[in-house]
Amino acid sequence: MSDSVRSHETMTTADVLKMTFVAFLWALCFPMIKVGLRSGTAPVLFGALRSILAALGLYFVAWRHNEPISRVREHWFMLFMLGITAFFGYSGMVMGGASVNPGLASVIGNSHPIMASVLAAIFLSESLTKVKVVGLVLGFIGVVLMAMPSLLGETTNSLFGIGFILVSAVGTGAGNVFLKKVSSSDFPMLALVAQFVVAAFMLFPVSIFFEGAPGIKWDVGFSISLIVLSVGGTALADILWLDLLKRNSLSKLNVFIFLTPAFSLLMGMTFFHESFGVWEVLGIAAILAGVFLVLERKRTGTRVTGHQEAVPLTRNYLYGKN
Repeated sequence: MSDSVRSHETMTTADVLKMTFVAFLWALCFPMIKVGLRSGTAPVLFGALRSILAALGLYFVAWRHNEPISRVREHWFMLFMLGITAFFGYSGMVMGGASVNPGLASVIGNSHPIMASVLAAIFLSESLTKVKVVGLVLGFIGVVLMAMPSLLGETTNSLFGIGFILVSAVGTGAGNVFLKKVSSSDFPMLALVAQFVVAAFMLFPVSIFFEGAPGIKWDVGFSISLIVLSVGGTALADILWLDLLKRNSLSKLNVFIFLTPAFSLLMGMTFFHESFGVWEVLGIAAILAGVFLVLERKRTGTRVTGHQEAVPLTRNYLYGKN
């Protein structure tokens, strides 16, 4: 294996910590959504508002750093497809979640790292090694174990609901493959803007069709949750995610995504008095085993010679350096 490839396969300690933080930010979305929806605002409308606000924030960052808008016009089809994947990812989970056992919804919805890894192997020529496969399988087993109390409950699942959640997982996985392709471009923030604008303009009609005329119920909880979701759980998390994709293979990063439901479970236990038992402990243990297995690589030959060190996106976009 060449030095450059080996570097691409080995994560630095900083990237490990950064990816863990991204998983935490994504997990933060779930309790924030729960708080925001207490106001009575319709869920699909809530998702559309979240997308629009995130797009506005990301556009400011792109404008601040003079990203070329002409590149968006040149790659409009790929960016439109990126928005389509975001739309299916958001709407599928919201529309399917109401008619499916939460445990089953969690298992199907969190299968997208496996789907993304397979798609990355096919379309991005990433190596899907045995270690990565075992790490992904352990992560998915962990999600299944955490969902077992709900899976064992006597609830009726809608076939259409399962289909919607499966579409959501496929959309999210495919979207991450598209993001990997634009992560090293000269218009990464504009790509995210395009993604959320397309998603929002598709979510608004869906909201009107299924939820009726838009009715936003403003209160303190809704306002705080919308800001936290848009700025932290979406804009900031995606800036960091693109930065990580620029230097690491998608299939390796995907194992860390399984930390998201683990963080969600811990937040639910802490702030919403949700149950935490043997199944949850076994699930988190399996996820951590998968993550540590993937990270258990010899850190040799990780230096790429003959190339200037890449400046991370977060340093560029969060600290104003060009």
